[in-house]
Amino acid sequence: MYCCGHPITRSEAQWFFKVGNISQDSLVDIEKRIRRNALVLALRYAGPLAILREHGIELEEDFKTPCEVCYHVATRGHRLDRSKLIKLARLD
Repeated sequence: MYCCGHPITRSEAQWFFKVGNISQDSLVDIEKRIRRNALVLALRYAGPLAILREHGIELEEDFKTPCEVCYHVATRGHRLDRSKLIKLARLD
């Protein structure tokens, strides 16, 4: 998983953070996936609140940490648009 925050300990959110399986994939391959992942890069360069804004996702609550934003996206069924993530990740 590309995150070390508390959402990865919650089974309902783990799918959002998973980029490989160390028992099946090499660490080099997993690292390459992380470095090419538009979501990871958008989180790094723009931040989770910018991702919500770009996708028109209304803030239903006051978030105190970036982890809460990611958990919200992972557990509320929001669909993220790859082209918008690429824009936020500064890959275009």
